[in-house]
Amino acid sequence: MKYHSMGTIALLALLISAGLATAQTTTTTTSTTTFETTLTTGIVGWAPATQTAQVNALNVTTVVAVAATSSTGTTATTTTTCTVELEFVDAQNNVLKSAQVSNIAQGTAASLTLKLADLSTATNALRVSIRAVVKYNPFVSGPIIGGIGPTIPVSSTSTCSVMPTLELFDTATGATQTFTSETRVSGSAVVPLLISSTVVN
Repeated sequence: MKYHSMGTIALLALLISAGLATAQTTTTTTSTTTFETTLTTGIVGWAPATQTAQVNALNVTTVVAVAATSSTGTTATTTTTCTVELEFVDAQNNVLKSAQVSNIAQGTAASLTLKLADLSTATNALRVSIRAVVKYNPFVSGPIIGGIGPTIPVSSTSTCSVMPTLELFDTATGATQTFTSETRVSGSAVVPLLISSTVVN
């Protein structure tokens, strides 16, 4: 009997076509990127006249692949970068400010701040209810690295793991007044399909 896994074949095809990004760029325009995972903080009270809100996204991904090269026997280590969408949203789910940051390196963070001047509509409110949203893709393209022997390739996928935090600090002094790292998954969750095998006699 022979066992065939269509899921495994599809995964290998994805790995072969994958690449590794190396540059880091930042843009404040909304892109057409579709993000699979959305994390949100709870609602906090923000005093726009005296406070600045800041959402941070830390790339906490670990190194995902180490392999020996086929020619020298040395090891090659991949690095993983993440692309995230950072947003501030009010209690009515209106986006107050957003930015996409590409290629956040492992162990580094990207931030987005919200100040009174960023509001499109002037407000005299002493307190505004806001929350921070971070969107990213947990599975991103990864490299095909090295090989073990001349004919056995070593494949690797890259994963992206992000740790969001939200802080409110005094605009004049920079002193942090509110901080939270607690988040919840928001919106639709992506559930991976089980790889099924068929038996051919």
